[in-house]
Amino acid sequence: MEALRLVVELIIWAYRSKQQVSRFGHMEALRLVVNDVGAETGHEIRTTIGGRNGQSRQTVSYIAEHVVGTGSFGVVFQVCRIITVHRVARNYSRINLRMPLIYVKLYTYQICRALAYIHNCIGICHRDIKPQNLLVNPHTHQLKLCDFGSAKMLMKGEPNVYYICSRYYRAPELIFGGTEYTTTIDMKSLSIF
Repeated sequence: MEALRLVVELIIWAYRSKQQVSRFGHMEALRLVVNDVGAETGHEIRTTIGGRNGQSRQTVSYIAEHVVGTGSFGVVFQVCRIITVHRVARNYSRINLRMPLIYVKLYTYQICRALAYIHNCIGICHRDIKPQNLLVNPHTHQLKLCDFGSAKMLMKGEPNVYYICSRYYRAPELIFGGTEYTTTIDMKSLSIF
């Protein structure tokens, strides 16, 4: 933990930057959110998805530790030998092949399972579902949902920002400026790819 604090103090971080940090001989991903709300949001997400029970470990990139600095909140995530779903699809496209249907079904099942877990069990909306935020182990084809930088617990009647989610994966209600939405925006983002 002290080594991570030192890294945080020595490096000037940009908003939502991700770095690889060596700690005790193995690699973990360090994510630091620097803004006024970041500490609260990060802590809230840590306490809800930080549990290492079987379900969250299988579907969500879990949080190993957190680092709190002056005006910032750092989160250390697990790192596996993985690639994104975007890269998997691009690799097949480069050699003019379609992704095998079994992989499409397997990835879709795992994405839906991860979304069901974060929506129903812990009550948060990811709000940035896209192929770049879906990690796949190329050997086992296990998929994990990552990048909870835009995630939020949605409260009924509380307005939310509509300019969220990557443009090509944005749900219709977000495109038209809706501020009261539900976790269905994640499912609509999923349906686009």
